[in-house]
Amino acid sequence: DYFLVRKGVDAVIALTLFISDDEVQRLRNLRKPIVGIGGRIPGIPTFSIDDTETARKATEHLIELGHTKIVHLGGDQEQQLDFEVHSRRLEGFRQALKTAGLSHSDDFFADDFDISGGYRSAIKALSNSGARPTGVVAGSDEIAIGVMTAARELGLKIPEDLSVIGIDGHPLGETFGLTTMNQRPSRQGSMAVSEALAQLGGAWDESDDSHLELQVDLKVRNSTAPPQA
Repeated sequence: DYFLVRKGVDAVIALTLFISDDEVQRLRNLRKPIVGIGGRIPGIPTFSIDDTETARKATEHLIELGHTKIVHLGGDQEQQLDFEVHSRRLEGFRQALKTAGLSHSDDFFADDFDISGGYRSAIKALSNSGARPTGVVAGSDEIAIGVMTAARELGLKIPEDLSVIGIDGHPLGETFGLTTMNQRPSRQGSMAVSEALAQLGGAWDESDDSHLELQVDLKVRNSTAPPQA
């Protein structure tokens, strides 16, 4: 409360951060508009993507290309982000495998939700040439970039030997030629700012806890292709 008042904060945008009922009420008492990005929060307007559906579609992209040996490299389930992003994306991945009749065994490798984590988990997943997957669904674009780095160190060509797809729409994705499920983060930020400004302009309804689920687009680049025969 002191920080918000002392620093002259006019509004709050909570990014992938769950806010409790008590915290929402304290902000309301200070007459501070608040908007959330990342998941539904009771008592405030929010924007998010469907993480389960997004991961399912990412996996389906590899399946449609002909891949049957696919693994998911994602975040540690014991270090969940708010809104359970890690487990929701794993769930979507496994839904797609199940629908396609593909095996679930040894399909998940977890580490930190960043480039270094992706690199470490890829070394584990790709080192056994006898059981090496041909496709990787990464829990984030940063993880995917780590996977691509590790794959090249292991002498694997992308996408000839390994197809990799990420989730997010990270600015580095284009540089790496990464196929991704693009959630267009800048669009989410713009929408949240517009909502906060509207509240500051007088369109503030304290009972508004509307939730808008945003579309995610498949952006195909150079990191995915049919598996080699």
